[in-house]
Amino acid sequence: MIASRFARSTRSLSTISPPVPKFDTVACIGLGLMGHGIAQVSAQSGFKVVAFEQEQRFLDSGRSRIEGSLGKMLKREKISQDQYDGIMNGITWTTDFADLATADLHVEAVIENMDLKKQLYGELAAVAKPEVSERSRQARADKSARSNPPRRPPNQLPRPPLLVLTILV
Repeated sequence: MIASRFARSTRSLSTISPPVPKFDTVACIGLGLMGHGIAQVSAQSGFKVVAFEQEQRFLDSGRSRIEGSLGKMLKREKISQDQYDGIMNGITWTTDFADLATADLHVEAVIENMDLKKQLYGELAAVAKPEVSERSRQARADKSARSNPPRRPPNQLPRPPLLVLTILV
């Protein structure tokens, strides 16, 4: 009975949820503690990744974090050398803001500085394709950095409905 209700409810969700846009290139802006992980998982999932940092030393630090993480996976035989090489070759490392123009999805993972975020979204609006989606890993509730970018508001991906399954044993 529960399974049949679940099946009926998921079928009806597809009629009310807007389609999710397709993308194959993810730009990760900021390669700190969260950003490098976002870039790595995106590359491991088969997306092309543009990894951006403003300074070469931060870009090198993010790259070494990803190499270290993948190196541990390689050592534990969770991935092969070919997979390691494929993941690393799928990431474009850059300090040039213009390289972000090729991405279909921008994931912002910079420090919690509202002035920096406002400046970043203004610059992104100037280089991004009109259909690009932007995401922020912003932890605070203050989303004012995203309001009123110069060219256009950020696109929003539809949120999938939340499904909670409880299994009673």
